[in-house]
Amino acid sequence: MKQATAVVSSNLLGRWKQKPTKTVGNFRLLVAALAAGTLALSGLRATAHTLPISYVIVVTDQDYVHLELSFNPFELASFTEWDANKNGRLDPEELASAQDNLTRKILDHLVLSADGKSVAAETAGIAPDADSHHATLRAHYRVDARRTALTLESSLQEITSSSHLSQVNFLRDGKPQLAQLDSQSRKVTFAAPLRVLDDPVPQSCGPACAPANGRGATIALGAAFAIVFFVALRQARRNTHATQPANLSHPNQPPTL
Repeated sequence: MKQATAVVSSNLLGRWKQKPTKTVGNFRLLVAALAAGTLALSGLRATAHTLPISYVIVVTDQDYVHLELSFNPFELASFTEWDANKNGRLDPEELASAQDNLTRKILDHLVLSADGKSVAAETAGIAPDADSHHATLRAHYRVDARRTALTLESSLQEITSSSHLSQVNFLRDGKPQLAQLDSQSRKVTFAAPLRVLDDPVPQSCGPACAPANGRGATIALGAAFAIVFFVALRQARRNTHATQPANLSHPNQPPTL
């Protein structure tokens, strides 16, 4: 079951990256985009729709964390208040009247934190599944959690039953991580990924590495030129002295004064 959920989450990654909607009504566009994932999970839900299990998918991108919770509405302790026609499911008309209260109630018991700081959903809404008893809550959190520790804490047992459990599939950088939340383990933290180190900074070598200013460069260049000129002049004098003919006088000729 975990493997099937992981595959579905990988397929949903591209769909999650669309820009979040600004109104609850626009979440129906997301329902259509996630139809393929819903159909893939329908086989699992058909066999477990009477079990106290919910499915959570969390996906991160550059600007948002996207959360999807698929649950059985009749598990809610207050379900009879919303099920006006008593057919055991939330119809679109019933959900429309309960949308805000029900969304707030669930999000109060499903808390997302980034680096230990709680993050509130910017937009959220619930849509019923047309082919099952399930309903799906989708929430979008404006936070870049690609390189931070992300924590999900669930107290859904307080509004459902003590036996309720949530299977969590977390997807970041295309890599799925699985977890399970229940009455014994209500919190899971997905650690921050290892950071890619930048180019190492060279160690300081003191003033010797400092760039010379213009005056220092001029003095150094002048000194080098003077040394080269002095050496060349001295060498030239030596060469001249070595090649100059000796002044020999004839034995019988008096020396020239």
